[in-house]
This record gives sequence, structure tokens and C-alpha cells, in this order.
Amino acid sequence: MTPEMQEGNILRICVEEYGILPVDKDAFKGEIPMIKNLLPYSPFDFYIQRKLFIHNMGHALAAYLGKLKGYTYIWEAINDPFIKLAVTSAMKDCATAMAIEHHVELKMLLEHVEDLIYRFGNRQLGDTINRVGNDTKRKLSEKDRLAGAAMLCQKQSVNTSGICLGIAAAMHFDMDSNSGLIGVRELIEEKGYVSVLREVCGLAAEGMIETSVLSFCKMLDTGVDLNEIIDKSLKE
Repeated sequence: MTPEMQEGNILRICVEEYGILPVDKDAFKGEIPMIKNLLPYSPFDFYIQRKLFIHNMGHALAAYLGKLKGYTYIWEAINDPFIKLAVTSAMKDCATAMAIEHHVELKMLLEHVEDLIYRFGNRQLGDTINRVGNDTKRKLSEKDRLAGAAMLCQKQSVNTSGICLGIAAAMHFDMDSNSGLIGVRELIEEKGYVSVLREVCGLAAEGMIETSVLSFCKMLDTGVDLNEIIDKSLKE
């Protein structure tokens, strides 16, 4: 909330239209209360993964690609046609993997992807690329939004190229106050990208994901235009 949005009323709170609250159905003791927009669900791990591997992954991908293009806000990045296409494609890939993994309808997940892309473009949120991309080491970790999503897609034989580009972009993320990137930079400088992929991301040695990420890192390091790199990722 900015002072301008509050218009002199410090108690004013602006929120998005999204008003559904998924909850763990198995965690209730006794009868589940009938509350509007409360969505009890079992197994709740589905919603945890949906948040992490679709929402958070797409958000992070927009930030890391946006940083490479010099944007400041997430809404700027998602309005870039190449970044929007890359983020949407990666999120849809993960939605496909989740539909297979959890035996749920793909249509529902794809609608969720479209809603998230719309929400990422909300200028009033004022969400910065530095905030979303910060704490990079944690976000690169094995069970988190990038490596975790890539491994889920690989498990279900779904394309991982877009997410692999996101991992490569994350390792090139640069901001002065990003304490979560210090360990990543040290590993890269001392041992190279492979050490980050294995020690931080927990990826299999010489696996398909590692190979793809290293290919994108090489392209970024040699100055290949990001739009060209994104185009390549979409064709793999």
C-alpha cells in the first residue's frame, strides 16, 4: 500500500479480487464449517505444489528474465511479449505435469495460469523485480519453485526448457543487497555453474535439466540476445 492509494486514510487496505481460501481438509477436527469461499481439499499437497511450482515459479521467472532486460517492476516484465510468452509457457508446462501427478483436470490449472498472468500485470501492486528475485539461493534450492518444478516436469515427461532458462537467469541475477545470492556467486566463481546445479539445486549429474541449464548459461555469457534465447527455449 502506498500513501497515494490510502488517500489520507491509514486504515484503508486494497486487495486483489481473488477471494478463495484453500485449506487442508484432513487437518480439521470434527465438522468442517460452511464458510463462503473456504475450500477444504485433500490431499492439500496439491495446493502447496500449485502455489510453489506454478505461481511462485512463474513469478520468479518473470523477475529473473525481467532483470536481464533491465526492468524494475514485475508488471513491466510481464508486459514484454517475449517474457510473457516464456513465463506462460513454463507455467503451462508445470500445470500439465501437475495434472498428471495429481490426477486433476488440466483445464482448471490452465485457467489458473491465465488468471495469474493477468494478476502479474497489476501495476497497483508495485511488485519489484528485486523483491521477487531476492533470496536467490533459497529459490534455487532442490524442492523450491525452480528446481522442484523442473524435476516434477521431468518426472512426468513434460518439457522443462522454460524452467531451465529460469534457473540459468536466476544464476545471472544481480542486485547489491541480495544476500541470498552471495553463496551462489561464490560457488560459481570457485567451481562453476555445475556446483550450483548439484549442491544448491540438487540436480542429477549430467542429467537433461543440468545440460539444458548449462546451455542457456553459455548463451547468456556469450551475449546472445535474450529474445533469441527465449525463442530457442520455446522450440525445444
